[in-house]
This record gives sequence, C-alpha cells and structure tokens, in this order.
Amino acid sequence: MATILIVVDEEAMARWLPEHFVEAGWDVRLVRSEEDALALLEDEETQRLPDAAIVDAVLGEVSGFALIQDIRRRVPGAFIVCASARAGGVARMKALAAGANAYITKPFALGDIDLLLKERGEVS
Repeated sequence: MATILIVVDEEAMARWLPEHFVEAGWDVRLVRSEEDALALLEDEETQRLPDAAIVDAVLGEVSGFALIQDIRRRVPGAFIVCASARAGGVARMKALAAGANAYITKPFALGDIDLLLKERGEVS
C-alpha cells in the first residue's frame, strides 16, 4: 500500500483529501502544519516514509516551499504536489525550484491529482 502525506491547514481540504485517498487505497498521513510534518518524517516509530505528498503552498503564516525542500531532502523519491491558490508563474516556479514535481492551483478536481499520481506510476 502506497503512503501519501497530506499537509494542509484548511479545514475542508483536511476532510475531503484524506477521505478520497483512503477510498483509493492509500495509507494516508494527514498533518496540519510544517512542524507536524517534520515530526512525522523524523518519527522512528512510523518508519513509513511517504511515496507521495500534497503540500499546501501556504500553511498559516508559513510558506510551504521550505517544507517541500525538507521532504525532498528526506524522501528523494517522493512525488510531491504543491497546491496553491496562486495561479501566477512565480509561485509555480518557487514550488518546482523547492523540489515539487507538480503544481496545482486551487480549487482543483481530485481527478487532477489522481491523474498526476497515475502518470507517476503511484496508482493503477
């Protein structure tokens, strides 16, 4: 079973994203902050590094780009999707430069993320 790390602070996204991925057969790890994401990645008891991650570009007052860098450094093979309300090219370039494999603007359809993961080979 593939594991996906979801890092979002918005209440609605924190409800429907995990539900979708659990139904699709993923082992879901949901956290609501950069600190919680880093703690999960460092937790020796977990020992299940994510195969994929969805990271919100803005987590409260914190930029998600630094977290993307940390995830990329700790899990080089993970497929990382940055989700953002910013449609401009600057935010997209920052996300990709930080190590994201893909950038998706909110609101987005779940099928869009499914397609990205399927193209990567994370799902069948």
